Amino acid sequence: MSEAKKVEVTILDERYVLKGKESEEYLEMLAFQINKKLQQVQNMNPRLSVVQTAILTAVNIMDEYTKLQQEHQGLLELIDDNREKSNKK
Repeated sequence: MSEAKKVEVTILDERYVLKGKESEEYLEMLAFQINKKLQQVQNMNPRLSVVQTAILTAVNIMDEYTKLQQEHQGLLELIDDNREKSNKK
């Protein structure tokens, strides 16, 4: 049973302690990527509050995630179709 790891990170100049089963490096990478996305939104919309920035960033991330899920599902279906065609030969 793996023990939960803790790592202190900074996101938008605020310190947070992340805790998870993944490695400290992985948690730091997640924090880095989130901070990068938040800063991009903040730079494009400097008048947004931190909460507005976070919500807009979450919407953007969910959009990317949903598109990747759809792409993944399409690839799985393509693999299944090709497998079925190969089995019929």
